[in-house]
Amino acid sequence: MPDVHRAEFCLVQHLLGANSGSIFPMSTRHVENPKGADLPSSQRLLNRYRQYLQFADMKISAGDRIGAENDFQHAEHFLRSAAEQKDTDQI
Repeated sequence: MPDVHRAEFCLVQHLLGANSGSIFPMSTRHVENPKGADLPSSQRLLNRYRQYLQFADMKISAGDRIGAENDFQHAEHFLRSAAEQKDTDQI
């Protein structure tokens, strides 16, 4: 694996808190996003959806198909949750 892709892969693992083969320890702290606090919950969920699609794209670039599939599954979860939230908001 080229060094650039390995560095991206390690960065993605660090950002996600993954510890499988990473040189970074898994973070146990939860960092809140104050910018997203005033967004409707469905919008926050869509932001997470987009974030996981970006993570998956980075993992594909790094050659990690399994990790990318995991991120795609997370993205799908947030997309479904956002759709459910919109339905609930309309009631």
